[in-house]
Amino acid sequence: MFASAVDIAAVALHTLTDKKLENTGYRIVGPEPLTHDEVAAKLSEDSKREIDHFKFSKDERVRRRGKEQLHVFIHISSFAF
Repeated sequence: MFASAVDIAAVALHTLTDKKLENTGYRIVGPEPLTHDEVAAKLSEDSKREIDHFKFSKDERVRRRGKEQLHVFIHISSFAF
């Protein structure tokens, strides 16, 4: 699901300034559910440029996620000492 930065900012302002909303979670979504492919199509139409969404296989996502986590761990560790 996608939401605009304006909508996210409005929710953030409201939730950060209203004490009654402490310790509450929210899911911020846009007015219509869109897939990544639909977002790419809309961006292509608006920008007049071809934009594709490439979906990685589960194995590729796991492989890449492992590298990202290792990178973050190494980066954080460098500040710990």
